[in-house]
Amino acid sequence: MKGPRSRHKFNVLRVWECPACKKREFAPARVASLACRCEGADRPRWMCLLEAKSAGPKAAEPKPD
Repeated sequence: MKGPRSRHKFNVLRVWECPACKKREFAPARVASLACRCEGADRPRWMCLLEAKSAGPKAAEPKPD
């Protein structure tokens, strides 16, 4: 039986940030764009997707001869 902490391992949410007010929101992976209403309902501001940094190994750089 899985405990209550296992849901954080498999959290598949994207992080969005508004460039104007710096508000962050979490949305499911199926959301392709998100609008912030910080400037009013008639002027939506599009939020930017924050990329997660990969923890994988870096590619080896070629050595100079």
